[in-house]
Amino acid sequence: MTDWPKVWLIFATFKRTLTSLQTLDSLRDHLKYPNLHWHIADDGSGKTDDGTDRSHVEVLLNHVKGWYPEATAHSMATPVGAFNTGGNINGGIRLAKKDGCNFYHLNFDDWARTSDLD
Repeated sequence: MTDWPKVWLIFATFKRTLTSLQTLDSLRDHLKYPNLHWHIADDGSGKTDDGTDRSHVEVLLNHVKGWYPEATAHSMATPVGAFNTGGNINGGIRLAKKDGCNFYHLNFDDWARTSDLD
């Protein structure tokens, strides 16, 4: 058990699978906090945009589970052409609160870390 409070890293995403994977790797490599919960908050991406016809959110979730087995995700049913990033992020915050967590670190799928953040 750690004395550090749990922080939910809410990773807001929509498509951009390869960029998202690079961003996740940069977060893994540069965030130095001992009690993170990784959560993928997908805005209705559906299939990946890399031509492999896989589920975007599942690709990202499985990637994170490679180093954090208890990662979670949700995906909103956002209509094509509509964006609801705020609703998506709020959905992640609601899930964190259900988990008893009141601290969040919001990251978007195209903001990579290039140095340590502790």
